[in-house]
Amino acid sequence: MPDWSAILSDAPLDLSSLAILVSHDRSGSHFLGSFIKALPGNRMVDEVCNEDALDPATNPMSFLGYRHNRALEVPDYGRRRNPKVVSQLLDEYFRFVVEQFPGENVTIDVKYGHVHNFEAAWWPIFRRPFLFEYARRNKIRIVHLSRWNTLETVISSLVAESRKLWHAIGDRPQAQASEAVTVDTRQLLEQIETLNEQKAAFFRWTRGLKCLPVIYEELVNPDTGHEIRQRVAQFLDSAAPAGFQSPYRKVTPSMQVIVRNWDEVKKFCRDNELAHYLLPITASGDSPEAAAGTADPKAAEPEAHES
Repeated sequence: MPDWSAILSDAPLDLSSLAILVSHDRSGSHFLGSFIKALPGNRMVDEVCNEDALDPATNPMSFLGYRHNRALEVPDYGRRRNPKVVSQLLDEYFRFVVEQFPGENVTIDVKYGHVHNFEAAWWPIFRRPFLFEYARRNKIRIVHLSRWNTLETVISSLVAESRKLWHAIGDRPQAQASEAVTVDTRQLLEQIETLNEQKAAFFRWTRGLKCLPVIYEELVNPDTGHEIRQRVAQFLDSAAPAGFQSPYRKVTPSMQVIVRNWDEVKKFCRDNELAHYLLPITASGDSPEAAAGTADPKAAEPEAHES
């Protein structure tokens, strides 16, 4: 871990009213975000590094737009990426965000694939990302959402990409059988392994931080969902509203409906030690491996909903 006192001369900020919702694609972040938005005294800001979510040219909350505009006034924000300069820029940006909502807590959405936007220029790829070191130093809370069933997550991404429709809200329909996809099993194993490696890394990097891990399957389970939502509300200094209903609906129907070659995929999973993804998570929220007592204790991190 770097010696921050040697790298940065300024005192840390108290950004304890700020939280970052960190998640991978198709993890249910918009479902969870709609719940956070419904909490008294809380605000939710969509993906601050996604130009399709927040237009950098027009939305002041966009980190990309904020960085560009400040670099016009402080050129080093655009041309230098040493830890001190990056930290100063983040100080300004995160203070700006919390100042937009005085007296309230605010959560911003940052996907796994967006974290590099907050990086210093020289940062070893296996070191905890700069953003998380910054969060630790400045009392920023982390809500880490992931989806346990990596197989369904990968297939959900394929369906969303095929339809060019990533969220079911309002009159946007769920995918239908007529929109089923054919899964290339030659690529499936690599996609599953890649996502699992990412999830494992983010669980490792968020250890020791003020971080609440949330599993999608538990979040939406009728038996565990209320308890998980209460836990999120408490973590964000609020109380869960009674009878919460999200405007977001699940995009992808059952795998049998949306995967044309489901029998082939099932056989592939059984032949490649992925059969646990064919089983439902238990009512208690345990994965099939944990319920059977066969889970690797080193890998038994909470993981978990669809974006």
